[in-house]
Amino acid sequence: MSDTVDAAALRRIRTAAIDGQAHNPVFRKTQLAKLHAALLKHSDDLQQEMLADGDSAGVRPTEVAVEYSLALQIVADHYAALDPVQALKDEYAVARGQDAPESRTPVGIVVIEMAADRSPHTFVYSLLSALVPALSSGNCVVVHTPQTLLQTPRQLFHVLETALDANIFYASMAPSVPTEAAFGHRHVRVLQGCLPSTYSLSASSLPPVVSHPSRVVAIVERDADVKTAATALVRARFSFGGRSPYAPDVVLVSEWVKKDFLACAAQAAAQFMAEGGVEAGSNGTTKRKTPNKKMDSLSTRLQNDQSARIITLGSNGTVASIEDRSSFILQTKINEPVLAVVAITSVDDAIDFSKSLGGRPLSAAFVFTVSAPTAKYIGQFVDADLVIVNQLPGSLLLGPVAPAGHGISPPWTDRYTTDIFSLPRPQFISTPKKAPLVDLFLSGGTARQLQELQNKASAALIPFQRPAKAAYVGFFEQGIITGGLLLLSSVATGTGLLCYYGYKHVRS
Repeated sequence: MSDTVDAAALRRIRTAAIDGQAHNPVFRKTQLAKLHAALLKHSDDLQQEMLADGDSAGVRPTEVAVEYSLALQIVADHYAALDPVQALKDEYAVARGQDAPESRTPVGIVVIEMAADRSPHTFVYSLLSALVPALSSGNCVVVHTPQTLLQTPRQLFHVLETALDANIFYASMAPSVPTEAAFGHRHVRVLQGCLPSTYSLSASSLPPVVSHPSRVVAIVERDADVKTAATALVRARFSFGGRSPYAPDVVLVSEWVKKDFLACAAQAAAQFMAEGGVEAGSNGTTKRKTPNKKMDSLSTRLQNDQSARIITLGSNGTVASIEDRSSFILQTKINEPVLAVVAITSVDDAIDFSKSLGGRPLSAAFVFTVSAPTAKYIGQFVDADLVIVNQLPGSLLLGPVAPAGHGISPPWTDRYTTDIFSLPRPQFISTPKKAPLVDLFLSGGTARQLQELQNKASAALIPFQRPAKAAYVGFFEQGIITGGLLLLSSVATGTGLLCYYGYKHVRS
């Protein structure tokens, strides 16, 4: 790891990428094994640095342990997924006269840029989540982060440099990012916590893979399990010092259940803070966690904000009811353990308000409701890259947001896949049993075959019958139906009584 860009190191990387040194599946599997062993060997030292760097943000030892465990698991999963025997069969498929439609080739060089000071959230996991699939797919990797006072990046870079071959890995803390011309080979940049620079793409560079977080909302409907929703949202907002990009920046709660939600949120916050007071030590004993003495700026400003009502305030987190939607806290993404709760009047109000939170799509929207049609309606019209209903998976809280244009799915830990760092290169050798008419004509076909091709293209389309419109019973429709039933029941009751007394009168 160097504080200046090492031109000789970049030449080694370029040479290895051109030669395809990392293409060999046995070599890749060996590199991942060495990486896993090095991470295990330096586990205690790295976790101590992670805890020291995150202490000022309120990161707890259990959270550091979880992060490190998941980072190790990424390496183990990709190691297990690499099958040299199958890779060799796939490589020589064409030589055996077989097609290889799923064949892929590595990009060449993957450049991972991380903003360590501006986004120190789970640095180890964030880096390995991109580094490991890049290596697993056969690429050389260059990691760059600006100079920082944090010790975790330096310690991790040292471990990586001792484990990985110097020809395929290079880490730098230089003030400037390596230029496009410095690589001289096809490459792709992975940007975590930062936007693309102003430089233009060269002929050898691919569009960058950008993981830049935007706002996150949670919507709690009136029929939701309020206690479950409050507990999940408080823990998501307070965990990891409140710095997770998937932690909700604002919680939109139906005005009908806001009071109950705030009470449950206060109870969940108290439970979280109580759990944060005592942590398990490595030898099974317990030790007192030092509370964060530095009051974060958002909590301080909220106490002086007339539009906010503080529900609970503590060293590990704050729950606030925002009474005015013009409050400053609703104008920016939150990177502190502050849960901002806003009342909404309807589902449409929640959708409209979420769209006013910024020009970019939301990174995620968490919806809490027992009504599947309501969840479908919100998920359809809220502008978010990810919609999750009635849950907030804890594994989402680690690492960066999913890169733009790439989906994410359970178990939520794979922000990057090998497909992101490889390109399709299908190979075909067999010919179709029935050649298309265009092939027959181009190889010397007759006018009859040309006419047949034209007739096929000009054939009438199969008529499409529009399906019957499904009846939708929403909130207002339910009100109309209920009112109509009440009216009909009253009319029927009155008519029955009138007939009864009329009959008695006639009989008398």
